[in-house]
Amino acid sequence: MIGAVPYAHPLTSPNCPGSPLPLPGSGTFSIAAGERSVNEGEDAVFTITRRGAPGPCRRVRLRVSGHDKVMTRLTQRLQEFDMTFAPGVRIRTLRLTTEQDNRNEGDGEIRVTIVGSAGYARSAAVRVRDDDIPEVTLHAVSPAGLTLDGGTWVG
Repeated sequence: MIGAVPYAHPLTSPNCPGSPLPLPGSGTFSIAAGERSVNEGEDAVFTITRRGAPGPCRRVRLRVSGHDKVMTRLTQRLQEFDMTFAPGVRIRTLRLTTEQDNRNEGDGEIRVTIVGSAGYARSAAVRVRDDDIPEVTLHAVSPAGLTLDGGTWVG
């Protein structure tokens, strides 16, 4: 499982043993982000589409990259893998988990790239918005110079 969604591991498929990887320029796969941006803790969703007539079993090599601060350890470990398309399958969905934390470290990105592709949509990215409020520390420079006026300190 990736995230909370059932997921068939892309490296194994009894329906497609030993199938060759697509050759550069074969132009049979494209990729798109489900949403352009998500909040941290939400899944980054990508749709990989097989173009043309539904054919035999085929694998496509994908590379996951981005900012470590927004990816969970599971997502970071994927790096590069083969996704299998069983005979007749045109669309597969990849859900990558993002890190939910309580630190404000800024937004980041997760990108999935079709390796060895040419002439068609070869990568897609999802911006992961950091939803944490930064901590602010205030230091009074001159405590003797501050007075309370209603509910506001002035000085």
